[in-house]
Amino acid sequence: MQGPALRLLAPLTWLVAGLHAGCTGMPAVDYDFDPDTDFTRWHEYAWAPSQAPRLEGARIDDRALDDRIKRATDAILASRGFSNVELAEADFLVAYSVRLEDRTLHFDALPRRLGDGPQDFEYKVGTLSILIADPNGERMLWRGSLQSEVDTQSPGKRVERAVARILEPFPPGH
Repeated sequence: MQGPALRLLAPLTWLVAGLHAGCTGMPAVDYDFDPDTDFTRWHEYAWAPSQAPRLEGARIDDRALDDRIKRATDAILASRGFSNVELAEADFLVAYSVRLEDRTLHFDALPRRLGDGPQDFEYKVGTLSILIADPNGERMLWRGSLQSEVDTQSPGKRVERAVARILEPFPPGH
């Protein structure tokens, strides 16, 4: 594809990307919790001992991502009055998981002058879930997750914003 067709396709691509980003730019947080849990009695937490980032098909520095998620989570929990303590002293445990997926946006009906048939646009979607469990790690008591298109620009800021959005409704009723 060359010349006028390419010049017309470029704005269309940005429009589609913009519409897609508009749909996922402010993603909703999905969360759930055990309504029988009295979250007001909690003051101290620990990171779950088996915590390790689970990255499927990702080319990410695991330690850097792990550090970013934990630092952002620690900062938010501290701002809400929770203290990070040793495992034996914890009222609850915190863990997280990360999943990356390749996705394709497919267009069957682009105008003929813009290309020669269907067009596919590939992108990655990441899901970050933060889990709160009882001190024995036997029961999940709260879970929040956020799914968004992966943007490699400013990953530290994006992780901080994602963690803040996920933990916004934690603890319930705060």
